[in-house]
Amino acid sequence: MMTSVLFATRLIFYLAFCECTQTGAPFVEPPTYRSEHTTLTFAEYILKGPDGFTQLTRSFNGMLGGPTLRAQPGSKLYLTVHNQLTPEKVSTYDSANGILRIDSTNIHTHGLHISPLSPGDDMFTKIGPGTSYEYIFEIPKDHMPGTHWYHPHFHGSTALHTGGGAAGFLIVDDPPGYLPPAIENLEEFLLVITHLNSQLMKLYSSMYEQNCKVLGGSDLDCHDKFWASGPLNGAPIDTLLVNGLQEPRLEIVANRWYRLRLLFSSIDV
Repeated sequence: MMTSVLFATRLIFYLAFCECTQTGAPFVEPPTYRSEHTTLTFAEYILKGPDGFTQLTRSFNGMLGGPTLRAQPGSKLYLTVHNQLTPEKVSTYDSANGILRIDSTNIHTHGLHISPLSPGDDMFTKIGPGTSYEYIFEIPKDHMPGTHWYHPHFHGSTALHTGGGAAGFLIVDDPPGYLPPAIENLEEFLLVITHLNSQLMKLYSSMYEQNCKVLGGSDLDCHDKFWASGPLNGAPIDTLLVNGLQEPRLEIVANRWYRLRLLFSSIDV
């Protein structure tokens, strides 16, 4: 079966037989949060990737990506975001465009039909370093269920935050009886496919440093410790990770249908 890859999609696969060599760690899914009151903490995270690769990045809740958020049609999602990043040594808030303001973040969703005004899905919301903000997502009763997603989208810092792996599922569940029983009862797997490109991230970091120095900062003041110097260990990578893992092993039963929810997160497409 051939299909186009979207940023977030839902597929049903019939898996019969695979004559292939499986490598990597066992498949694991991101944790799922079902509470109407949910917290995301945005902070430093050390990614341990393939071949000894280790990289300081920014992400949610101590993992690459973030937890899966699940909601129901007609519900409210109270989402508190804590920004634990440290402040810039030289403020880049006086510039309009470019890679800037990398100490500030927010949340933006794809797929939800909700208010774009604060405290809803307002892309202009600023969550500065050391501060918190509570979003209230009011999901209509007639909202179509589906596989949606969230990621940071503050103007100036989106590329370094989302490109560094910060993204997760936001799923509106199927109401009981919405799907035929044969589909509703399928075993489901969630796959966050993250494209990490070290060299591209290093380029964006250098663009930030240049913008900072134009505003009067020194090399030391403007240094982005996350991506500018490359990996903490190992060689740069340009690869796909699944739920933060390199080629994880997912064991399935032959001649059985499965339901896969796929999220592809990349700033280099």
